[in-house]
Amino acid sequence: MSRLRNTVAFILAAGMVTGLNAASVKSGNVYTKNCALCHGARGQGNPNVPDAPALNTLSKEELVTKLSDIKGQGFDNAHERMEKNAKIIELRGMKYDAHDMAEYIYSRFNKEK
Repeated sequence: MSRLRNTVAFILAAGMVTGLNAASVKSGNVYTKNCALCHGARGQGNPNVPDAPALNTLSKEELVTKLSDIKGQGFDNAHERMEKNAKIIELRGMKYDAHDMAEYIYSRFNKEK
């Protein structure tokens, strides 16, 4: 019975880890193919693109707020561009979750971790 319990616990834990990895991979693909051009490969921003701020200085909570509120001007003056970009991402079949994307950006690029 103990062996069965350990096996079930292992399978459940592996499933949780796999789910987290899948969300991270998906967010990474979306970021690399769509966001990095303006926001930089490491979230550092791009001085050659107007309204392309650095993302690697934001907290996870700030990222979630901005990503969740693109249509409500979450990215300040660039909301029209971000709304258009969000629609393009969706048309490409690359819909993303704001929390997963924020976790990806924060865990990969944040300078203060």
